Amino acid sequence: MTKITRLFPLGLASGLCVILALPALGQEENAGEAEIARAAFEAAYAEECSWSLGGSPDMAEPERFEFSYRYEFDDAEMPDRSYRLYRFFCSQGAYNQNHVYFAAEDDTGIVPVQFAVPAFDVVYEDDDERDGAVEAITVTGFHAQATLTNSEIDEGAGTITSYGLWRGLGDAFSSGTWVFAEGRFVLVRFEVDASYDGEVTPETLVDYTGLR
Repeated sequence: MTKITRLFPLGLASGLCVILALPALGQEENAGEAEIARAAFEAAYAEECSWSLGGSPDMAEPERFEFSYRYEFDDAEMPDRSYRLYRFFCSQGAYNQNHVYFAAEDDTGIVPVQFAVPAFDVVYEDDDERDGAVEAITVTGFHAQATLTNSEIDEGAGTITSYGLWRGLGDAFSSGTWVFAEGRFVLVRFEVDASYDGEVTPETLVDYTGLR
């Protein structure tokens, strides 16, 4: 029996503290805000995202997404709160591409976004990690990470999803879904397929979808 401890998907160091203050912005000032976000990206990830920052200038240009929300205590006459999400390409391998994120709000400035993910142990039935059957996957806690692998954003649904392949065949992977709620992205589902058996048979480790 082999026990493997994993923190998946692989991410960059958490605990970043980069906050850039912003005035209230109009639509015509979006480009200026993007430049500030890029400066924050370069300051926070100079080493971790050297692939992106060392390449062509276009590689470090962000994608911009817009969300809005309200707190339960907001007065009815108050406008929706604006949340702008900037996604930056960080690095890639043969079959995985990694991004990091920054968020901008009028009253908090620009900050790096961290995503909650579970830490877990994988126990295999024999000593061959890649070919042995999975005996158990146990969640041992949670941690925050900065990168998401093969992530996709759905502004309409207010979700971010990730799908990190453990090898190119795609039969082993970890995937997560985060829902935008009251100015933050909340983990609602996380699945893992830890078997290298040529089949897609994920096990759900986290599922809060029925609570929302």
